[in-house]
Amino acid sequence: MSNIIQKKINSELKFVYSNNNTISVIFQNNDLLLGVVGEFNCNLKELEKITGTNIYSRGNSILIKSEQKKNELVKNAIKFLADQFIINGSIEKKDIISSVNKFMINEKIKNKDTDFLDKSLKELLPADSADIIENLSPENRSKLIELEGFNIDPEIFVELNESIQTEIFLLLSVESIASLLKKLESDNALKILENLDKSKKETVLNRLPPKDRFLLEEGLSYPEDTAARIMQREFAAIPSSWSVGQTIDYLRENKDLPDEFLEIFIVDSDFKPIGTVPSSKVLRAPRDSKMNLIMSEMQVLIP
Repeated sequence: MSNIIQKKINSELKFVYSNNNTISVIFQNNDLLLGVVGEFNCNLKELEKITGTNIYSRGNSILIKSEQKKNELVKNAIKFLADQFIINGSIEKKDIISSVNKFMINEKIKNKDTDFLDKSLKELLPADSADIIENLSPENRSKLIELEGFNIDPEIFVELNESIQTEIFLLLSVESIASLLKKLESDNALKILENLDKSKKETVLNRLPPKDRFLLEEGLSYPEDTAARIMQREFAAIPSSWSVGQTIDYLRENKDLPDEFLEIFIVDSDFKPIGTVPSSKVLRAPRDSKMNLIMSEMQVLIP
């Protein structure tokens, strides 16, 4: 938070502590109060639900009533939300979740509350969750990644900066890295592979299914920063022994295929491409025709 914003918040908010375990947050600016409270108190209700506290809107103030530790948590969350409203002019649900997570996540890591951590990070945009992880201390970040039952979401992982990704790689097993790569688009998976040393890269590739390994090995064969290196490589691949009918049924039922493709790759038992068939040709061929009989053989095989 910049010094200017901090000074503005300090001038707009006043905190009064009472003996009955309450904190009153007094607002000097009515627009800021309405922004933090939300329409029909919706922001306060969401904050209550997340923190398990009692929060009331009273005139130009917000009253927090709970145990001391939770009171401080909500006070800091309200300061965070005031900051967001001053910067953005509005408050979204993700801001309310972030306002709490920013101060609770360290405690939840200490208590090994995997369910809370998983749920909280998935409710935010991947970039916002990545910010939370990046702002953890290295010690707590390590504890988070090593928690039993915690698996970092691939979409969050790709939003982390490279230095944090490298730090996390040192903590993950080969199986965990391979599992992460399988859930990513090929261009994002390549960016991750590039940060592994040669030995670990080969070990991870060997743990991948043939199709995934083929896609990534092909991408790695191109020079860095070239269009061929960074382009997505998802495609439809069919065993050479299949018939046209089997292929059409597979294409209709498989939800993991690319959204658009013009050619279908024909592969052998080692998942090496041996030919291609235009999708239009498949639609025109008899259902009992074999795919390897209507394909065009590939002139060059990628090793």
